[in-house]
Amino acid sequence: MCTRGPASSSTLRCCSTLSPWPLCGVCGKDHHQSIAMESICRLGAMKFHTALIAVLLLTFLSASQARLISSDASDVYEKLETFGFPEGLLPHTVTNYILEPSGKFTLYLEGRCPVLIEDKYPLIYDKVITGMLSYGRLQGLKGISVKAYYVWWSITGIALGDDHSLFFEIGILSARFPYNNFDDPPVCGMRSSAEAAFMDPIPLQ
Repeated sequence: MCTRGPASSSTLRCCSTLSPWPLCGVCGKDHHQSIAMESICRLGAMKFHTALIAVLLLTFLSASQARLISSDASDVYEKLETFGFPEGLLPHTVTNYILEPSGKFTLYLEGRCPVLIEDKYPLIYDKVITGMLSYGRLQGLKGISVKAYYVWWSITGIALGDDHSLFFEIGILSARFPYNNFDDPPVCGMRSSAEAAFMDPIPLQ
């Protein structure tokens, strides 16, 4: 769209209607030059929109990268130790994890992983495990269950005790285990689900 300039000027000004606000440039004195300048204005507006979308996308990606720390499983066990926990707290089948600066985490395993604590207490890791991690404390856990009193219960938290022991929390109850029971990542697998049903229940306090 072109309009006549000030009275002292014989030129036209063109404004692109494609932009959120007018992008005006000086148009030619005749109709053909005005059309040419209008096309240039429209092209400039489209380039502006493209650049704006690119900037917004880069901003979003940068914010996401700052919010999340994602890695493969190569350092997940070392990460556990930096928070005071033994690396054997997780099975050897971790494939990936996401840890946010807030401490919120998500663990991905190859699949469901049944293990035995002290070779007699059944415990199952789900394929996806979530919770909050801080030094000496895992809370809001979802994805780990243990057999107690012949019933499977969800472990809601794991705490590091003053005597360097680990407390597995099931609601208001907890079970204490020596720290060195978790020196090495456990291997997935039980002899049979039927046999696991008759194993000793985890000792709760």
